[in-house]
Amino acid sequence: MCQYKMRLTTKYILIFFTFIFLTFSVYGQDNNIIDLCVKGNLTIKLIRLDNELCYQIQKSKYSKTINLDRQNIIWKAFPQIVWTNDKYACALTFWTGPISYYLFLPLDKNVDLQYFTKNIVETDSINNNICFVDSVTDNSAIFTVQNLITKKKKLISAKLNEKNWIYPFYETIIMTKNTVKIITTIETLTLDIKEINIGT
Repeated sequence: MCQYKMRLTTKYILIFFTFIFLTFSVYGQDNNIIDLCVKGNLTIKLIRLDNELCYQIQKSKYSKTINLDRQNIIWKAFPQIVWTNDKYACALTFWTGPISYYLFLPLDKNVDLQYFTKNIVETDSINNNICFVDSVTDNSAIFTVQNLITKKKKLISAKLNEKNWIYPFYETIIMTKNTVKIITTIETLTLDIKEINIGT
């Protein structure tokens, strides 16, 4: 498995160097097919067919092709695989400034495709949990933590004022299997998430 946990604060550095690599190296091999991840029994290819983009997944006897255009998934020229585990591959399909969209590709017949246009600020590749900014009001930002497998979620509200009203509204997010800690310039919040992991 291509498994690792990556802090999203370093995401754009990874995207830049991957963009350079794909532009000058991988696309030189075949203009229509890119090997995004080849590790052990897992292969994920990016295939361009008639101006449509597809992910082709092969893992042992499991195989699946996902057409991004037919699924109405927004994508840029070089969607990236951020991490994989035994259930999902986390793919970054679109980004502009602080906004980024993620697609979670199923690597198992028992889980389904999931696409988020909410801005994900942290992921846990070990426990399949994600944290995203759900909504924003004049004086608060609502963070949602969701388990990809159980679909269960919990919300927590962070206060906003003149010190932290600019996105992403937080300084640090620390996510473990049982808790999420959100540190802003004005407070530290801790959310118990044991409940959303029950059933995984």
